[in-house]
Amino acid sequence: MNADQVVTAVTTGYADWLSARRSPPITEPRTHVWASGCRKCVRAMALDLLHPGEGWEDVDVERLARMHGGEHKERAIIADLIQIGPRCSPPFEVVEGQQRIEIRDRDGRKLITGKIDGRLSGWKRRISFECKSGVSFQRVDTVEDLDRSPWTRHSLDQLLAYLYAENDPLGLLILDRPGVPHFLPIVLEQHLERAEGFLSKSRVAIDAATGVAPLPPFTEDVSECKRCPHFGKSCAPPLDFGPGARLVADPDLEEAIGTREAARDAHLDYERADRLVKNRLRGVPEAIVGEYHVRGRWQERKVVELPDDVKRQYQVVKPDGAWLMDVERVALTD
Repeated sequence: MNADQVVTAVTTGYADWLSARRSPPITEPRTHVWASGCRKCVRAMALDLLHPGEGWEDVDVERLARMHGGEHKERAIIADLIQIGPRCSPPFEVVEGQQRIEIRDRDGRKLITGKIDGRLSGWKRRISFECKSGVSFQRVDTVEDLDRSPWTRHSLDQLLAYLYAENDPLGLLILDRPGVPHFLPIVLEQHLERAEGFLSKSRVAIDAATGVAPLPPFTEDVSECKRCPHFGKSCAPPLDFGPGARLVADPDLEEAIGTREAARDAHLDYERADRLVKNRLRGVPEAIVGEYHVRGRWQERKVVELPDDVKRQYQVVKPDGAWLMDVERVALTD
């Protein structure tokens, strides 16, 4: 066999092995939401219950390989934590791996189920954790970063569901990195409204799936439809999403958008590096790092500190408080 034949044989064998390991899709309707099943579109959550097998036919070998690699990395992180625990000061243990979590509504209706990756037991408390991997998670440093991508957004909802179910005040998202994993703390109290929102959406989806209520309305976010496994199958949203797109013939604006998109990754890399530098050298007046000379100093800042309950009294929801944009490149043809 020549080199090309060897590569073809190994690649084909790897693809066949991944396909053989693929779990058959669940096709029986469900009456509760999985903790990993939070979505912006509640209609999609209901259809996940009614048609759980939709979308599996679109999972190709490349996606299977990414899923398999992610499972490997998550298991490796947990194995490392088991080794690290006794060496930590104070020490901790990894306990309750894959423990089932269940949330019920006030009337006893099962809303959400899931299995946590584990808990860190030590420091006179238990800390639930979830491990996540993938390219999207490598760009996450803060909780706010999670909401910037549809592929990372709902990992926060998943962990919040576990914290809410067990009344755990603190959890950890452990994000895979090429180097040391990133440990992102999640405080339930800071996201309590979001956690309760997940429960509310779950009840609406369940009521629709069990025939107690009609399907929720179509989402107005067309980007959600493009990623939805139910699009064009059990869900056929109207083509008119609002007043329609306005065609703007402005070369300067087009060039600016192109520059903006081209610089997106560089901007995110800068923000991540800037946070790392500031965190590592906080309080260090002068340092030599390789060929760089870094000077730092404290600057006076006036702040008004109020208790959280007082802040909440003055919170106002403004429907036009922020303008969000999603930019996608399209090919215009005659």
